Amino acid sequence: VNALTIDSANVYWADNGGIKAVAKTGGVITVLTPHSPGYESSIYVDANHLYGVGYDYFSGYHSINKMSLAGGEVIPLVVEENNYNGYVFAIDSTNVYFASSSYYSNDNVSKISKSGGSITTVSYAPEGVNRLKVDDTNVYWINGNRDVLYQSPK
Repeated sequence: VNALTIDSANVYWADNGGIKAVAKTGGVITVLTPHSPGYESSIYVDANHLYGVGYDYFSGYHSINKMSLAGGEVIPLVVEENNYNGYVFAIDSTNVYFASSSYYSNDNVSKISKSGGSITTVSYAPEGVNRLKVDDTNVYWINGNRDVLYQSPK
């Protein structure tokens, strides 16, 4: 299993066989998609969608994707070549927050609406981003060296 998340009723996970779900009480495993777009390193669930981070080894692109809880089409929200930290992202009620960097700029905490659109930089992230969480008003992250905690308004 590469990633795991839960909601009030189900357990969801990503592995080499795709993204799957099972009721917390047990039962039949449902395959929501038989393949994940690359290696799913993190997944989160909200009331309507699963969000996952993937890396496509063939194209070299990282992506943050969403999919209906019923399964089906995987929709890329963010697709970037070699400048997205594909293991660090968090969601709130309206946005997906993620760590991004570029060969030509500094590391950042960025966001995109859950429905897609433009990427917005939330904050500069000195020394990268290792972990990322959000609450109602702020974004929190631990730097790449794992020794400093940062906070920024969303």
